Amino acid sequence: MSHEFDTGFTVREPAWHGLGNLLAAAPTNIIEAREAAGLTWEPRKVPAYQKKRELVGVTVEGEIVERDIFVEVEGAALIERTDTDAVIGHGVSSDYQPIDNQTMFEVCEALASEGAVWETAGSLRGGSIVWSLMKLDEPFTLPGDNSISHPFVSVVNFHDGSGAMRAQSGSIRIVCQNTNNAADWQAKSRQTQFVFRHTANVEDRINEARQVIMGSRSEAAEWQELAEELLGIPVTTGNYNAFLDEFFPLAPGVVHSDRVLKNWEGARGIFTQCYNGETNAAAHGTALGLMNCATEYLDHLRAYKSKDTYVTRTLLRPEPLKAKALQIIKAVCV
Repeated sequence: MSHEFDTGFTVREPAWHGLGNLLAAAPTNIIEAREAAGLTWEPRKVPAYQKKRELVGVTVEGEIVERDIFVEVEGAALIERTDTDAVIGHGVSSDYQPIDNQTMFEVCEALASEGAVWETAGSLRGGSIVWSLMKLDEPFTLPGDNSISHPFVSVVNFHDGSGAMRAQSGSIRIVCQNTNNAADWQAKSRQTQFVFRHTANVEDRINEARQVIMGSRSEAAEWQELAEELLGIPVTTGNYNAFLDEFFPLAPGVVHSDRVLKNWEGARGIFTQCYNGETNAAAHGTALGLMNCATEYLDHLRAYKSKDTYVTRTLLRPEPLKAKALQIIKAVCV
């Protein structure tokens, strides 16, 4: 399955894949959070061994007798789970020091003093990747949208040696590998990610995580500023038609089939229904209304073949059309 979900919890709202523990209220301490996430185990580094054949001797008949032996591989180690002994990290160096789950949750608990509460946590790929996501308890509303939004701060740790523990802020609620990839991309692109050195002490990690909180607050403020700017840009009928022509282009000088034209007209019709709909009433007739509907269309209103392709389209891959939509809006409306 593309979600690669192992164990975990979500608070109040279930994950898209429907798996994990659904909690009515957020955990209030590390013990509750770890138990709900299925992360009461720890990563453990063990030596790596190579199987070889060893000569035992020669029989009186002249037959060579050998046996299997296991020789420790110098400079290499494995990472396994303490609860099942399952190997979750291959090919790490012998001086590699994994950061345990307790430390990850301690970092998150420290963020509670900054106004954050647990939202989701769990493991992926059998425990190779673990995460804990906090919701910053500073709700805000955007111009033209009465729904409440919250910034998120997540701490993600890699027990397979593929990466270092990181803390990052953003707007994506991690519940699977797809959303984890999307949150990683978003944080990197917005420069709201801090990577922890495996040799750093807990105090350093906590201080860096607090910087992510500051980045999350800044990001929310920047989006509010952009939304207010777009809300102040009027959209005329001519602007709207020009946007549709750019957002749903047809190649010029080409004879299109009836099927292509039907799909093209259908897509424009779906977008127009969204733009004129009740949920967009507060931002209708503004550039913010166009941007909100472009995001809604790209994420949810386009047709998709399966749930996996839908999630991949909206979360796994960066959506270039969202950035293009903003460019088109500013080009045709300003």
